[in-house]
Amino acid sequence: MFRARALVILLVAACLIVLSAPAFAAGEQTRLHVCNKGEIPVAVAIARTEGSLFEAQYWVISGVTVAPQNCAVVYDQTGQGAYREYPGSLSGARYPVILSPGEALLGFGLKDTAGRFVSLRATSVPDFGKVVTRASRTLCVDPVRTPAFHTTDSKLFDPAQCAGLQLPGVSRAVPLTTAYHFSWPEISSTLVDNDYYLNITAKPATGEIDVTGGEGVDEDHPTPGSTPEEKAREKALQDALMQGVKDAVRRAADEEAKRKEAADPFNQAAANRAVAEARANSIDYAAEHTRNIGRVRELSQFTPDWLRTTEPLLYVRGTVSRVEPPSGPRQPARLYFKESPDNAFIACIPTPQIFNLQQYVGKHLEVRGRVSQSNCGGKVADVRIVNPAMILDLAKGTPSDEAVLPGMTAASSGNATRAMAAIPIATRIRVSLTSDIDLQHAANGATFQGQLAAPIALPDGVIPQGAAVVLVHDAYSRLGISSVAADGKVWRISGKVDASGQADVSANVLRAGTTLVFVVAGTDAPVVTGR
Repeated sequence: MFRARALVILLVAACLIVLSAPAFAAGEQTRLHVCNKGEIPVAVAIARTEGSLFEAQYWVISGVTVAPQNCAVVYDQTGQGAYREYPGSLSGARYPVILSPGEALLGFGLKDTAGRFVSLRATSVPDFGKVVTRASRTLCVDPVRTPAFHTTDSKLFDPAQCAGLQLPGVSRAVPLTTAYHFSWPEISSTLVDNDYYLNITAKPATGEIDVTGGEGVDEDHPTPGSTPEEKAREKALQDALMQGVKDAVRRAADEEAKRKEAADPFNQAAANRAVAEARANSIDYAAEHTRNIGRVRELSQFTPDWLRTTEPLLYVRGTVSRVEPPSGPRQPARLYFKESPDNAFIACIPTPQIFNLQQYVGKHLEVRGRVSQSNCGGKVADVRIVNPAMILDLAKGTPSDEAVLPGMTAASSGNATRAMAAIPIATRIRVSLTSDIDLQHAANGATFQGQLAAPIALPDGVIPQGAAVVLVHDAYSRLGISSVAADGKVWRISGKVDASGQADVSANVLRAGTTLVFVVAGTDAPVVTGR
């Protein structure tokens, strides 16, 4: 059984015949150049099989002559053109190309001194690796001229049949024995066209032919990368590329396995539980308790200073005296308190439809929110309640986030008696930096340390020079003041640096020892250290 695209090539004494055939492989192709280095003409005969993909149906036979000191392409997978220009030729000289697909059998023949057409025995096998091997097959050809013809089936002629064959255009056929079998790669591993060359020299006296070869168009034009060193580098590169592909495939498989594992409902539940536990374990409940208690305000002790507190939220406690429904569309409902009969402080509810308002009448509540100046009806201040969870019924017990847990020390509320007064609004505070501050690379919310460069006089005492100061960098001010601490107390304040001071506050880096002046804009009474 023959392969679908097998090819037989014999070198015989004949005239040039060019036979086109479709390329065997797509993309990169292989060509075989034969150069006659001797003084005697040697010719080529080709017999290729054509038919179905899996079994050849018949053979197509033709021939070509290679003159002395000339070359011919006897095998070409590209299927382009019948002639090719000599490499480096300035005159445009071309040599004949025999187009062939797939595989090949290659033989050599010539007329001896007695005029007989004989086959030549190759003295060696070209070093093309597995591409070429020795092969002895018989083909019937015309010793003078072999025009293209084909057999009727997949069998070649028996040697004894050659003399009696009646072929179109063939006067008398003779048997020839092939020398080599070529099996070319269908696609180049180097992603470029592959060229091979054979140099032949016939020796009629001994019936032999010397054959050498290599990669390239001819010995003067070797293929780049054909030396052992270049081949080794190319192999190393290909191995690295293949390893990269294998690694990528393995990583993709690992990621897919992880994705499937993560998609499992039980694994998802376990992961969510782990996240929740980690979050719960990271909470400093003592600090949370202290912070929340510090926000508590009894409405009976209301003062306009609540508007200047540094706390973002206040927890205001009072007893609801009445509820005022909305006066019209998009109007809030209002809660009034017994502890503020002059309505200096009220709570307003902009979305009353989600509240059961009448349930609050007569109850002692804690309402949570940002205290603002008369935004919704309070004569002095009010708080907006947008969620029922921001209203807590104190008759049901202490809110859970204000409860004292085992191991905690009860914190003082925001209504506790203070040892000293708050730092007054508009107070100018001189601060000396205790370390360099890189404002150009500081993260939003980053804090820095300083100390009072001068004492702060209060109505009931003095905060001494050297008291610790915390400064903060945010998106709205390059540097602000956050707190002052001394003698176990912390004054929470807010204020911006005064650009009229002597320091260059626009510098990207403020050096340790620099003195800055801050103007207080928000203040609160001191609390114990740690709140």
